[in-house]
Amino acid sequence: MNVGTNLEQAKDYNRRVIFNAVRQHGPTTRAELARMTGLTAQTISSITAALREQGLIRLGERRKGFRGQPAVEIEVDPDGACAVGLNLDRDSMTMALVDLSGTVRERLTRKLDYPTPDQACDLVRGELDRLLAPLGPLRERILGMGVAFPGRFRRGEEGIHAPANFTAWHGLDVSALLSEVTGLETWVENDGNAAALGELLYGAGRGWNSFFLLYIGAGVGGGLIVNGQPFRGASRNVAEASRLPLPTGTKEFSAGGRLTHVVSMYNLTRRLQAAGLSVEGPESLTALFRQGEPELINWLDEGAEALGFALTSVQFLLDPDAIVLGGRLPDVLLDELLARTRWHLEGWFNGQPNPPRLVKSRLAGDATVLGAAALPLHARLAPSPEIVWIKTGAMKTGAAAS
Repeated sequence: MNVGTNLEQAKDYNRRVIFNAVRQHGPTTRAELARMTGLTAQTISSITAALREQGLIRLGERRKGFRGQPAVEIEVDPDGACAVGLNLDRDSMTMALVDLSGTVRERLTRKLDYPTPDQACDLVRGELDRLLAPLGPLRERILGMGVAFPGRFRRGEEGIHAPANFTAWHGLDVSALLSEVTGLETWVENDGNAAALGELLYGAGRGWNSFFLLYIGAGVGGGLIVNGQPFRGASRNVAEASRLPLPTGTKEFSAGGRLTHVVSMYNLTRRLQAAGLSVEGPESLTALFRQGEPELINWLDEGAEALGFALTSVQFLLDPDAIVLGGRLPDVLLDELLARTRWHLEGWFNGQPNPPRLVKSRLAGDATVLGAAALPLHARLAPSPEIVWIKTGAMKTGAAAS
């Protein structure tokens, strides 16, 4: 259904468009902003002045090497706003304070198997003040809190549909729960979607109009960006990569033969432990790889073949500008997995036009917590089309609408 807008909503949308252009392409100039956005020089001047007054952007250096009066560059002010991100994973919780430029100012991690709501609330309640202490008077610029969770959503229902071993979270309104604890407005998103947002704002997704993210953590997550915006799907469960079936798979979701059963770090750790090998962290995985450990090499071979099959389907169905591969694997393992996966993709696309562009994440394991922190920033500052819609009782919008 097409809906209208009013003048104030259009102004807000234009402010977001200009701020987003500065964030994506800055440092930049007013003339460049006019060319990028199609807005008049007068509108650009007025809006950039307002954004400076809000503290969201600042003046930078003067451009050198051009004739005439050098133009002053405009850039995001890192101190202009910040947000808290909380990533709940199957083996840990990470909370971070992230500024407007995507820099992690403070962070803390707790190693826990399948953290419960009580444990998450205790962490936030006990550590939030310490996390925010370095802000001083800038604390009033906190835009909210974002939570990345490895669960799914049920269409038409509130709360999280929690995965196995996270049953204490099932059906909870996580946003309301943590808002009550923190006093901050809170957004909740599937961890794959959050990681894709992190890559869009701060990582390998910058500059791409569309991309698919596959994130390898304790499980496997996925996210999809379309036209520079997160695409969530009808039930907010788009890109549920962990459940992608493989050619040798079964029809039972709890059985083997799905992507997460082959590629996840949980699967890798179990395989190595079954072979009598100790896995204490990324350093031990790197050491095993350098030693040529056969079980690890087998995992890379099988994982690359599974990814080649899954990502071939992604490319044919979605035709994204790029496919981003990232996660918590040590850098050397991620590089090797990328190389082997590219080999399989070349086989699938031999002679075909538009082969997939497979790129490495620039955020590594930080993509999810940065994406969590980006949820309030995106909701309040990004130029989503929902901003210009006139809201009516008949319309329903996504949870991240502002």
